[in-house]
Amino acid sequence: MTTTSIPKKEVAKPKSRGWVNPKGDIKEELTTIVLDVAEISGVHPGLIYGRRRYERVCTARFLVYFLLYQRGWSLNSVGDAFPETRDHGTVLHGVKAVCDGHHYRKGMDDLIEKLEQRGYKIWLREGIRNG
Repeated sequence: MTTTSIPKKEVAKPKSRGWVNPKGDIKEELTTIVLDVAEISGVHPGLIYGRRRYERVCTARFLVYFLLYQRGWSLNSVGDAFPETRDHGTVLHGVKAVCDGHHYRKGMDDLIEKLEQRGYKIWLREGIRNG
């Protein structure tokens, strides 16, 4: 009597939530942007990656969200890039805060101007609502 084994079904691996960046190495791009924003804003990079909600830290973090989104990252991939994964809605709030130039974010215009001096091309005021 011969026994036949039942073939095992392959379990599909869950897809990552948008870790596709057609423009190059993800970690390198993320690190470069975080370090540039940290240097310009005076906020330690560890705080940008963290969860603190101090105004100047949030402003710097929102700029990182915005710059990554502007470079073609999806909202989910931006959120996943941080150690404690951010929801896409959190990232969207940060992007809109930069696009809309929220007046309650002190020094946002100065930081944007300094980033432009470093060669970052930043589109504003059109926002992502119209884009």
